[in-house]
Amino acid sequence: MIYRRILMRIGGMMLTMAGISLVAFVLVAHAPLHPADTACGTEEAQLNYADYETCLEQKYRAFNRHLPVFYVEFTSWAAPDTLYKLYRPEEHLWADRMLAYCGDWEAVSQLRQAIRQLRLALSNGSFSGDVRQEALSQTQYLLTDSEPAAMAQRLAVLDTILQGGDPAAGLALHTCRQALASVQTRASVWKNAIPRIICHGFHNQYHQWISRMLRGDPGNSWVRDLPVGTEIRTALWRTLPLTLIALILSYGGGLGRGLMATARAGRWTDQVISAATFVLESLPGFWVASFLLTVQAGWIGMTDYQPGVWVTAVMPLLAWSYGTIGVLGRVLRNAMLEVLDQPFIQAAKAKGLSPYQLLIRHALPHGLLTLTTSLGAVLPALVSGSVVIERVFSISGIGELQLAAMQGTDLPIVAAILLLSGALGALGYMLADMLFWLWYPPARAVS
Repeated sequence: MIYRRILMRIGGMMLTMAGISLVAFVLVAHAPLHPADTACGTEEAQLNYADYETCLEQKYRAFNRHLPVFYVEFTSWAAPDTLYKLYRPEEHLWADRMLAYCGDWEAVSQLRQAIRQLRLALSNGSFSGDVRQEALSQTQYLLTDSEPAAMAQRLAVLDTILQGGDPAAGLALHTCRQALASVQTRASVWKNAIPRIICHGFHNQYHQWISRMLRGDPGNSWVRDLPVGTEIRTALWRTLPLTLIALILSYGGGLGRGLMATARAGRWTDQVISAATFVLESLPGFWVASFLLTVQAGWIGMTDYQPGVWVTAVMPLLAWSYGTIGVLGRVLRNAMLEVLDQPFIQAAKAKGLSPYQLLIRHALPHGLLTLTTSLGAVLPALVSGSVVIERVFSISGIGELQLAAMQGTDLPIVAAILLLSGALGALGYMLADMLFWLWYPPARAVS
């Protein structure tokens, strides 16, 4: 039975991780400021359109943007199997809108090719710089307009700009007019109403991305162009020792706080402990960290955390653990008081067991069951750190790295930390469930 339970929980964890990985993939692969979109500059700044297109293709291939997005694609009969090869987002959106208007991919493809040939002719033609720049700007809008009437107006403006100019550009403009007329006359809108499923197999963006992630290769940072794995490991080794010690302090302090409050339940000691805990939990974390930093500066004359000087770790550890001690202690106290009201405790008291024996041997094991459910939140905290505490104490840890990555839109780092935290969270909840199932016999009876 235990193997079946483990397999069920592993299956649930894998489904959870699959969902988190999809979110992280969409975050990275289809970000508005993807390096592949900006590495070659803007179209307006490119007078040589052929070189610009070549640069874009190289960059998109480097990020696997020339592959289909996922294993399968749900689309309509009007869309071709190779629509994913339009990897530029604005061009893909234009093709979708034109297909919704026309429904004939052959006509839409001919129009797109004609516009590209027109841009090449303008880029290579014998025009002055201002005329070429204005004409290229107009043709850029041709791949954003999805209404044939608006595109016809653009072509009329181009005809005015290019009158008496390069013959090759005039011929390309005439070809564009013919292709646009073909789109208007060969409409097959009914194809959009027929659903279609396209299977792309394993050669897709998500499969390539998740395969690299499973191999421990999240790629390079978009900002510093350094391996993401190296940056995360460096920051993690600064955060992990502190969070592990803070975790031990939190559970140890919470256990002591819960036992003391339970043993003195209803007395003035319990009320004082509860009131002090409530006040501490109500204080903003940034204020507490700043106050402890001031105390540290007056105590040892150092404000920054130094990895080799453990006296500088005292205040960060207090800032990390003070809130968790109160929460865990309150949870443990409530659980133990609930157990002490049970009939079997009253029967044990009638047999002559001391309050200490009742508290430690009977109430505490049942109270500890409630703390196992916190593993799901504790394990991700080991790697996510605390942005506020690391910023106040100048700790270059994982929280500071994540904040810098979000501020600089360095999404590969954000996605890697998201996946790591999600994996540890799923693992923590699975361990909590298994511990609860093994420790609490009624749970085994129900399952």
